Amino acid sequence: MKSRTIKLFIVSMTLGLGMQVTQAAAIPKNQSAATPSQVITDKQSPIEKALSQQKRDRKLLSNQDDIKVLTSLKTPAAQNFLAEQHQRFSRFVQAIFQPHSS
Repeated sequence: MKSRTIKLFIVSMTLGLGMQVTQAAAIPKNQSAATPSQVITDKQSPIEKALSQQKRDRKLLSNQDDIKVLTSLKTPAAQNFLAEQHQRFSRFVQAIFQPHSS
């Protein structure tokens, strides 16, 4: 009976220490060290974040050709496209709500 208790104690200690070692190996060593830019971005308001993003975008787009391409991509939808969407929606609504013929 005593030898079983000792064996059980040794097995439980081995498993317990083994789990501690594997868990300690899984935790990154520099977990508490945060870069200053991460700390600053966490404390910034959404407006400040948007402004800093614009500044970074301007730095990246130093070439005039890149700026032209970007502005051409950001143009609003063409009037023909909007008219086509309106026409599709109108047909859809008319198909759902057909007039009653008496």
